Amino acid sequence: MNNPFGDFFANNGTNKQKEIAKRNNQEKQKKEKAQEKANFNNHKKQSGGTKSEGGIVGKATASYNFIPLNHKNEFAKFKKPDDFDNFNGISGEINLTITTKTPFFIGDEQKQGEVKKFFSIDGVTPKIPGSSLRGMIRNLVEIVSYGKFENTNLTTFYYRNMAGKGESTLKAEYARIMSSKDKDGVPRPNAKFGYFVKEGERKYAIYKATKEQAKRCSVYKDYDLKGLDELMNHPNALEICQKIANENMTIKPVGDKYIVHTGVTTKTIGDKKNIKSAKKTYFKFKKLSKDELKALDKISLDYELIELYEADNKRQPQRDKKFLNLVKLANDYEKYPNGVPCFFVEHERAGIKYVFFGHTPYFRIPYFKSVKEHIPEYEFGENYFDLTECIFGKESKFASRVFFEDANLVSDLKDIFQKETRTQNLQGPKPTSYNMYLENSLKSKVSSVKHYNDDVMLRGYKMYHHKDTKNEKDYKFIPDQQRPDNEKMKNVIRAIKSGVNFKGKIRFSNLKDYELGALMFVLNLPKNCFHKLGGAKPLGLGSVEINAKLSVYDITKSYENLFSDNGICELSLINEQKDYIKAFESKILEQIGSNNNSLWEEPRLKELEIMLNYEKSKNIDSRYMDINDFKHKDKVLPRPSELIKKQG
Repeated sequence: MNNPFGDFFANNGTNKQKEIAKRNNQEKQKKEKAQEKANFNNHKKQSGGTKSEGGIVGKATASYNFIPLNHKNEFAKFKKPDDFDNFNGISGEINLTITTKTPFFIGDEQKQGEVKKFFSIDGVTPKIPGSSLRGMIRNLVEIVSYGKFENTNLTTFYYRNMAGKGESTLKAEYARIMSSKDKDGVPRPNAKFGYFVKEGERKYAIYKATKEQAKRCSVYKDYDLKGLDELMNHPNALEICQKIANENMTIKPVGDKYIVHTGVTTKTIGDKKNIKSAKKTYFKFKKLSKDELKALDKISLDYELIELYEADNKRQPQRDKKFLNLVKLANDYEKYPNGVPCFFVEHERAGIKYVFFGHTPYFRIPYFKSVKEHIPEYEFGENYFDLTECIFGKESKFASRVFFEDANLVSDLKDIFQKETRTQNLQGPKPTSYNMYLENSLKSKVSSVKHYNDDVMLRGYKMYHHKDTKNEKDYKFIPDQQRPDNEKMKNVIRAIKSGVNFKGKIRFSNLKDYELGALMFVLNLPKNCFHKLGGAKPLGLGSVEINAKLSVYDITKSYENLFSDNGICELSLINEQKDYIKAFESKILEQIGSNNNSLWEEPRLKELEIMLNYEKSKNIDSRYMDINDFKHKDKVLPRPSELIKKQG
């Protein structure tokens, strides 16, 4: 006979084991969270930067720095290259040996999964794409040949500055546009009420609401309260404020009105001490008929403004979810048949009238100047180009005369990869940080830091410092107290170790001696200087040493081979000894009117040498600052040469 209690005791034993395992797991998770918090706090203590004191800006630190732009009186221009059927130039190839100095990673966008794979064709053997080499070399040639600054992001940025320091230049600028003080000296928003309407393809307008159609509401009026003290003493004070906090940022149709909530400062009230900072206002907009809408004053919007607004939302994707995208809502004719409630400001500057709009009285507004207005205007004329264009080609004008092959692995595939590692969170470039990306002096006062509405130049070409990164421990994920398990920021890679070799090739056709010299100049760097290539450069990955061996074609001998007995055309190569680099340096120094003997003596290239120099760059404090250090824009990034002086 079977024991009726057998299964019970067996299951009970299993349950006890599960309970013990569960407790052990909870203890483990508790310790891990404590360690995460300790790591995060330690990371914050170690973050870079010095505080601003006495109204003078502090020193910022970053994993990157800039090579200054060449000014209008310092640029080199050249005639259009010879046609391809004119073989008076030099043709040949440059064989490259590329050795990784630090861990190295180039992601394969076509083969992405939970762990990012290194670029390869067969899915096993890593390669360095020729396009990556081309981009890096082209950028360096543009810098050293004093060419035009080619920046694809020449948009107009948006900003909102409510929480900046009192002396912040941008906070004052924002306040002048977006607010005015009432009779008691209290700032009130300048924003008016309106309806945002899509009227057709690429056609948008704002209709001005009347006082009867839109108004500001508050809990004080709703509950007949005379002020904060009465609200604090109300028996349902917490519930009243929490009700608004729960709405956060919404537009809700209620009867014949839209109830508009424009965001909160405190999400969870919880305690009466939070009532003072809690949001207590919202807005009511009447739902209009088509005739009522058409009776209102109308402002037609330039489509360029719509494009800028959309670009700003794409630049900060989280806004699309947390914030109200008026353009997207205006396409919902079923919900908003006659316009979306909005706020707008009319502003005049230097005789020009501007209209800005948003989903809250204090919305983000565009700078008056685009990024393009912060770079020099180089006047080349119809038949003149910079050297980079002459070598790498100019779209719709002439083709490239250099061709980059993928670099193949020559080291043993067996032991070249590091362990799979979740890297530290990588943040994209933030050119909206004007204190970092525009020319500002360390001697500046916080009240005179220049921003995108000022006459000031961009800092220049962005490059990353070398770091003494050896293994996964040097770049692995540091738990973030606020986002310990943020999957969207999760980045797991398997990098290649240092000391791994690749071989690649650059083919060139019909170049002038100084054009070939430009390529050799940026490939043969000064002592201790290395290139940066691939991904995760902010974390110290991607330092590589390149050895370049030049061979040129003996055109005469090659043509002789064309008519040889075997009928095979073989290109004959010569190991050329001519000093093409000197030809390049002499040409550029002459063009920019310099008396120096070497380009590396030029101030701009001295900055470049510091960034490329492994020994100098790796000792620079290149830590990321804490996110709060970016908030007030009161720190300025020193030039590389200023950082070296600090070391000395």
